[in-house]
Amino acid sequence: LRILTQARISNGDIYITNSGDYLNSPFRGVARWDGQQWHSLGMGTPGFNSKVWALEFFQGDLYIGGSFNKRFFPNDPGVHFARWDGQQWHSSGNPVDVLVSGLVKDDSVLYAISRGDTFGDIRLPKLAAWDGSKWCGTPTNFQIGPTSIAPLQDTMLLLFSSAQIMVNGVQMPQLIYFDGDY
Repeated sequence: LRILTQARISNGDIYITNSGDYLNSPFRGVARWDGQQWHSLGMGTPGFNSKVWALEFFQGDLYIGGSFNKRFFPNDPGVHFARWDGQQWHSSGNPVDVLVSGLVKDDSVLYAISRGDTFGDIRLPKLAAWDGSKWCGTPTNFQIGPTSIAPLQDTMLLLFSSAQIMVNGVQMPQLIYFDGDY
C-alpha cells in the first residue's frame, strides 16, 4: 500500500488515502489498518482516474472526497464525495461538479474544498459546508480555491497556493480569515 495524501484514526484503526494502488485493487482509494492487517472498504475506487484526495470522520461516518465519479465508473462510491457507514459506501448529498481536494470538520459541518463551483444543486464556488443532509455556505467568488482551511473558534483560516488571490474582486494575501466578512 502507498500512502499518498492523508491518514485519520478512528476507534484505534488507521484509515489512509491510497490512490496509488493498482487499478481494481479493493484497497485503492481508502484502506483501513487494524494493527494486524489491511482491510478494504467495499470495492475501493475502481475507476481509471478515480482517486481519493481527502478523508474525514464526521457524525460517526467516514467521508471521502476526490476525483472518483460514479457517473462514469458505476462501481465508484459517489460523484467526488461519498460516505462510508462502516459497511458500505453511499453517495452523499447531491454530487459535487468537480473533484473535492480537501475535507475539514468543524462543529456541526464538514467543509469541502473543490475546484468547481457547484455543490449539489447550489452554486458555492470552491468551498461549501455539508451538514449531514445538504450543502450550505457563503457564495463567495474565489478566483482560485483555497489549498487548505482550518477552523479557529468562530473564524475560518484559508490558505492559498498562489500569490495572486482575488476574493469577490478584491486582491487578498495568501492567508486570509473569514469571520463573516473577509
